[in-house]
Amino acid sequence: MRAHELTEVEKPRVFYKGYNSGDTRRIKTGDSFWDSHFFVSSKEKDARLYGTNIRRIEAKPSAKILYEGTRPFISLAKGLTHVGMLEWASTIVKRAKEAGYDAVWFKRQGDIGTVIINQRAFNVEKEI
Repeated sequence: MRAHELTEVEKPRVFYKGYNSGDTRRIKTGDSFWDSHFFVSSKEKDARLYGTNIRRIEAKPSAKILYEGTRPFISLAKGLTHVGMLEWASTIVKRAKEAGYDAVWFKRQGDIGTVIINQRAFNVEKEI
């Protein structure tokens, strides 16, 4: 495959949020912009790493999601070399927000996940 060719990218519209009832703790990275978002996973098994209770979250038809590996993602990530993973991901989310995206889906769903920028673009269902 040539560098300019893209492989098919998974584009999920259903996500999961793992949590434990009564637990209000959050993972803090030190990046206040990054930490202020709502994190979910497109893989239920990965969401379970963060809690025994699971909520199903579905993107509304109008939700605009940026998917890692697509041309728009590659375009927004341009110039981000020689930076750490947190700075890379946070900068992409900032750029996506400025570009009008409601969420950013990263390939690493177990540790980065999907970052929801605009929660109004998603329906949160009861626990599954």
